[in-house]
Amino acid sequence: MNIQELMAVSSERLPIKIILLNNYALGMIRHFQEMYFDKNYTQTTLPGGYAVPDFSSIASAYGIKYICCEREEDIQSIDKTVFESSEPIFIEVKINEDTYVFPKLEFGKPNQDQEPLLERMLYDELNEMDIERNDDMIKNNAGGGY
Repeated sequence: MNIQELMAVSSERLPIKIILLNNYALGMIRHFQEMYFDKNYTQTTLPGGYAVPDFSSIASAYGIKYICCEREEDIQSIDKTVFESSEPIFIEVKINEDTYVFPKLEFGKPNQDQEPLLERMLYDELNEMDIERNDDMIKNNAGGGY
């Protein structure tokens, strides 16, 4: 999602719940710098030149309700009515800077070898699935396809 889409959510009062996992960094790039550049964090962390916006101010600027979760208890305290609400809501979940995102593609590896690796037998089984049959199901919108 980009900031222009927040305007559409706001102006149309779409009942979308935006959940942002904020690790105060460009986490995937920071992880790459950790793995391949001896933790030389350039423009990806707060001390390294990255600036994190105030998401509560952004939500407020668009008239979108804002909820901040800094601890696990905050997440658990969110009532399910928040997700049933007919108004847009922006939920910021603050996480550790060094939270990793998986699956992850390591440098020089093919796309099918993302970490953590699937067991080869499972990978082969998934690779041999009848994709054509699944595409037909989606086209016919069978089973709630998209």
